[in-house]
Amino acid sequence: MSGTLIGEGIIAQGGRKGRINFFADLPCPMKQRFRDAYDAFETRHFKETGQRFCSFILSLNPSDAEKTMTIEDIKSAKTIDNIPDMVICYALDVFSRRDFIEKYIRPGYFEKALDTEGLSFINRNEFDDPCRSFNSIGFFPQIILVDKKQLGNRPVPASLESLMDPVYEKSIVIPSLETDDISTMLLHHIYQNYGEAGLDRIEKNIRGSMESTDAAKIAGKGNSAAAVYLVPWVFAQEAAGQENAEIVWPSEGALAEPMILMIKKERPKETDALLNFLLSSEVSQMFAENFFISVDPGADTRIPAGGKIKWLGWDYIYNNDITAIQNMLTERFNKFLHS
Repeated sequence: MSGTLIGEGIIAQGGRKGRINFFADLPCPMKQRFRDAYDAFETRHFKETGQRFCSFILSLNPSDAEKTMTIEDIKSAKTIDNIPDMVICYALDVFSRRDFIEKYIRPGYFEKALDTEGLSFINRNEFDDPCRSFNSIGFFPQIILVDKKQLGNRPVPASLESLMDPVYEKSIVIPSLETDDISTMLLHHIYQNYGEAGLDRIEKNIRGSMESTDAAKIAGKGNSAAAVYLVPWVFAQEAAGQENAEIVWPSEGALAEPMILMIKKERPKETDALLNFLLSSEVSQMFAENFFISVDPGADTRIPAGGKIKWLGWDYIYNNDITAIQNMLTERFNKFLHS
């Protein structure tokens, strides 16, 4: 664990020991590497300045003490002072909840430090944040992984829309709704663009759900009745190079949930050094090397030529009760998948 936080929640620690400077909950493939890089940065910073930051970075296998300090604890914040100065987490989490948006985002407690302008692989209408509060520090893309043995003579699905084609009935596996943070991205996309009718259609094509690491191991081997898997790009690399597995970058763009960096406007001046580290090429390269997409124009995104990424869009976040939609999608499809 970084800093001094042990055994109590973020809010309890903040109330007892002063403000929390930084909290991070990153995807599993990046957790340990980011934590090591942060610890090295903090060691250098202490040697140069004699200052330490009060930070908490969730590890890959958190102890019981660590588990008391999670994004769930931030949801209990009663005032802006209970929220760390900077937070990295998934976009579809606490900061996209309607109550947080109304209480902390629209009033302007957070600032914009990163811009997606000039990035050729995004749609500005989706990524422009009208409140200028969310910083997309990296993107967690999801691609289509095809088992050509099981696909047979059916066409390889080239787009997200094509996944609703009846030709793929009972042939699609989505990420586990219980364990994968990116699990509902496809369902959100279908609901946003095609409504209830779209959910009815995709439901007929979904065979089941599976942890992405397991899906990537079996795709292409013909050992499963499924022909199409939705998996994060980073896990799909497990199947890359297999003769009967094909990675498809959807023509509309790969669904990608942003990892967001929230930065409070009112924070100690000394946290500028921490912010500079979080926005550094070292961190952006870390995203890129783990098959996450960095917003740093100098980073190698590895996106196929002409490829795009798709996001639900900040308008969707601001104008909908994301928690209610998320709960509806999870409840509906968990009931269907376990029936």
